[in-house]
Amino acid sequence: MAPLSVVHLLPELESGGVEDHVVALANRQVQDGMSVAVCSNGGRLERRLRPEISAIHLPIHRKNIAVGLRCAASLAKQAKTAGWQLFHAHSRVPAWVAYFASKMSGLPWVATVHAAYSKNAGLWPYRRAGGAICVSQAMASWMEGRLPKRVAVIYNGIDVSGSWEWKNRDRRRNLLFLGRLTKLKGLETLLEGLAGLSQYDWKLDVAGEGPQSSALKDLVRRLNLDGRVSFLGFRNDTERLLSLCDLLVAPSLSEGMGLSVALAARLGTPILASDIPAFRELSRPEGYLVPAGNCEAWRQALEDYFKGAGKISLFSEKSFRTVEQMTDDVSSFYRSIVS
Repeated sequence: MAPLSVVHLLPELESGGVEDHVVALANRQVQDGMSVAVCSNGGRLERRLRPEISAIHLPIHRKNIAVGLRCAASLAKQAKTAGWQLFHAHSRVPAWVAYFASKMSGLPWVATVHAAYSKNAGLWPYRRAGGAICVSQAMASWMEGRLPKRVAVIYNGIDVSGSWEWKNRDRRRNLLFLGRLTKLKGLETLLEGLAGLSQYDWKLDVAGEGPQSSALKDLVRRLNLDGRVSFLGFRNDTERLLSLCDLLVAPSLSEGMGLSVALAARLGTPILASDIPAFRELSRPEGYLVPAGNCEAWRQALEDYFKGAGKISLFSEKSFRTVEQMTDDVSSFYRSIVS
């Protein structure tokens, strides 16, 4: 069977779950013999791509139809010389670019739904894709009626290095938040809940960056949590951070799947997560999920945890695929499109 040739499209390669996913997928694809290119506006994660992968820099992060058409024309032209067989879009603006590039080149395109996108005209191209991958059944349900006939649910793959192993500690007080600092991650809810628990010995490390960084730091100061909360910025040692913490806190208001939760589950790190469809889908029934966006519920759950009497969220590591398994599933999906 001849190897496939694909180009991935995403806005940037700075940081985030989508970016990590594309890097892992693309790297595994070239290991499997595929020809792979990644088109984005660039970013620090580009250095993690294997040298066999072509990195294409175009402003496909910009929400401008004229810019998008120019990007599409450039990709359609490159497709002829590079021998690509498929465009794979990983966000809404790249989906528009992939749609136009497909029209110009005659090549098929697919999209991965990574999050619960706002239901507006920006989703118009998705129904016109050759196929769509959803990272959870929750995302497939959210996008119902807005996707093409060919849809597959493929959970994001998670690999661990094996260098780190979480070990139980006598004092459960080191909390960790991993993720982009956006409103949908629910960090405000967590901070306001923790503000009422100063009588307990705890600290919170926030690993990540994003548009809410300044606002969240201001909130920490207003809540007098300066000595308790540390903002670590972008980190590339997430496995190490998870091995050193006592509890991963995931107060998200919405998630496509939740890579940090998946990684923590694979490492055996205790988790306290919010009750949202994507987490509910993969959680075990005997675990506890905290009502999303409810400060008082988070305060109570954490207080119970500090007292040693609280439930935590339980996720079966068997629910999560390896990167190799995920890539095999994606490749099979590709072949159903290009065959």
